[in-house]
Amino acid sequence: MAFKLSDGNEVLEAHQKLVQGSVPDDLSLAALHYLKNEQEEAIDIYKKIFMDKKYDALNIYLAMCYYKLEFFDIALDLVNHYLSIHNDSIVANNLKAAIEYSSTGNDKLAKEIILNLQNYSKSSNIIDDNDLLQHNLAVFDNEPDSKYNKLKIFSNLLDIIPEARQNLIIYYLRNGLVTQAHNLIKDMQPLTTKDYILKAVVHCTLGQQGEPGNENLKKAQTFYQSIGASTTECDTIEGRQCMASCFRLTGAYNDEIIYLDSIEQYMKDDDDFNWNYGVALAMCQNYKQAEEVLSRVKKEKYRNDQVYLSWLCRCYIMNGKPDLAWNLYISIENHLVAVYILNFIAHELYRMGHFYFSFKAFLFLEKFSPSDENTKGKVSSAIGVFYLLLSEKISSDRLQEVIHYLCDGPQSLEVNKALKVFKTWGKENGIDFTDEPVLDEA
Repeated sequence: MAFKLSDGNEVLEAHQKLVQGSVPDDLSLAALHYLKNEQEEAIDIYKKIFMDKKYDALNIYLAMCYYKLEFFDIALDLVNHYLSIHNDSIVANNLKAAIEYSSTGNDKLAKEIILNLQNYSKSSNIIDDNDLLQHNLAVFDNEPDSKYNKLKIFSNLLDIIPEARQNLIIYYLRNGLVTQAHNLIKDMQPLTTKDYILKAVVHCTLGQQGEPGNENLKKAQTFYQSIGASTTECDTIEGRQCMASCFRLTGAYNDEIIYLDSIEQYMKDDDDFNWNYGVALAMCQNYKQAEEVLSRVKKEKYRNDQVYLSWLCRCYIMNGKPDLAWNLYISIENHLVAVYILNFIAHELYRMGHFYFSFKAFLFLEKFSPSDENTKGKVSSAIGVFYLLLSEKISSDRLQEVIHYLCDGPQSLEVNKALKVFKTWGKENGIDFTDEPVLDEA
């Protein structure tokens, strides 16, 4: 109770009164270690007790410790042993659901485990009557039409279940309510790894949204580093992700890649990981691997994002696949995003010498947004196509197509000069380019 009330002196006084070897006192000390996130110390005490007293509940206490340490297989074995004796235990079933969810991400299985408790209960409202079950069902239910009001449930349980505050902050972040997330976390003293990560994410999001100065980004970097460099987390997946995020904020992409590469085998199906890893690889000009990683992203929201599309297009172009970049642009349904990507690939294609596709891109840009720059890009790309033909890198059909579009588009002195050069060369080489405009010699 003293620990819960944050009375340090009272904690020390109570600690000194504990009798070593007394099972109740040892259990109290182990519980204190658990609450302070000192799982190894709690495990040592539980194991000593278990050597003399085969209490069934010790399986659950140990399982909770191993769950916190992310040793999910050990935790699940302990829970299953306890459930073979007490299959109607709310705590045990809830813990099993949490283990399944954390280790596999299988939210449907986790929900099923908790809902099955209704089969063992005489009460028809076992879920509604239990705060813990309500809380975790809200966490597990990630369906778009979820029947659980997460905002209401997490808000009502802030002072009852410690994780409710974390989950409410996550809810705010996922729904773009960064200010609300910051208000909830700004005075919270981080105690766990997840606390530090949430603090980092909130400050990082605030910083990237254009808050004045770089103070938020600096705070985010500090929180990420505190986890990534800690002796207990440096070799965990979360620890390495944090260190990678810290390096990203400083622009050290090569160092970021080292950490992300070390956990790739565990994160290949994670869209957020693939996004970050792919962009970092592209920033370091490893475009081949970047294309492979970015192509693994599955979420439609991400695949339609302007930033994602830009990086994937650049990888296609740098890997000599201009047709894939063009096809990706064609597939974009959002007009504003499509125009942005079109402008982006037009310049990238030209820069890399993919003149046929840069011609098509500038041709479309000229139609959407007539300007001297777009017209010059179109004509310069047409000349580039001619150069590729002279270098025997493309067939004359490509230049014929370019001529056709030039003839159908706005005429200018530059267009006419280019067409005259193409026509003259064609006659000299026995190629009849058709659809020429009538040149105005004046």
